[in-house]
Amino acid sequence: MNASDNLNTWRLFLAIHRTGSLTKASIEENIDLSAASRLIASLENELGITILNRASKPANLTQQASTLLPAAKEMLALRKSLDDLAVDARHHVARRVIRLSIPSNISRDMLVTRLREFSEENTGVVFELFANLDHSDVLLDRVDVAYLPYFPSESDLVLFPVPPSVNFLLAAPAYLARHGTPTSVQSLPRHYLLLRNGTHYPVTEMLFNGDERYSLEKTQPMMAGDAMSCRTALLEGFGIAVDLSIGLMAAEIESGAVVPVLLGWHRAPWQGTLAAKNTARKDPLLMHFLEWFQEKEKTAVPQRWQPVYRRFGEDPARALL
Repeated sequence: MNASDNLNTWRLFLAIHRTGSLTKASIEENIDLSAASRLIASLENELGITILNRASKPANLTQQASTLLPAAKEMLALRKSLDDLAVDARHHVARRVIRLSIPSNISRDMLVTRLREFSEENTGVVFELFANLDHSDVLLDRVDVAYLPYFPSESDLVLFPVPPSVNFLLAAPAYLARHGTPTSVQSLPRHYLLLRNGTHYPVTEMLFNGDERYSLEKTQPMMAGDAMSCRTALLEGFGIAVDLSIGLMAAEIESGAVVPVLLGWHRAPWQGTLAAKNTARKDPLLMHFLEWFQEKEKTAVPQRWQPVYRRFGEDPARALL
């Protein structure tokens, strides 16, 4: 490389001008003095002019060399601008929003932490969260991904199933103190039931206990609503919740604010599904998120309900029969 093509030569050149000394300039630029002297000698040979006035002590720039200062400063300033632009380019990442719907019947704590983890691993990705939108909202482009508590059959969707989960029937101690604790499913018609409903989430009509089945009485007192309404009614002691998830109620179960009733009986397991439009197959980032999220939920879903099942002496495997 020619000396004039080496930016370090010109940085040394300007340092000589600033310090008035080759020795001080070599120290400032962290260049060995003999190497600095060779760089200047090579520049002199290449340009055909004398750079250093070696007769002076310390050696400094000649008047002839000083005429190169403006061009040298401009060249290094342009190089700094180029470096700054490169840094900006490395740190500028297009903002990508993933619109995600999550069922209200799922605890947000672990999910929000997980989404933040994905954003940290994939710079520029942010999430816009919705609640309880379904696969029709995906098809209408209202959201990019919907976490569903069911498995839709539409062919225009790409689907990523997650492990099933099971719940308990739950009641507040105050409700049981007023109305008694049911000892069998046959005694449920004497109790007020709290059930979820929705467009693609029909009201639960059947309870399961291994191979046993029990059909709920449609004429018995009940309230059907969204998960948060059922949760509030449960905590206020208005009735027995049939299909609130363990993940949503984990803190209340742990504290004793609500207790399982009729252990072993539960509504049908939820088959969770991540749904996106088929066009997602052409979107590498969205497909990466779906695969990543599915893999995380394979571990997270069982952790949300199976330890609580075991705590109350129930076999998680039997609940999934």
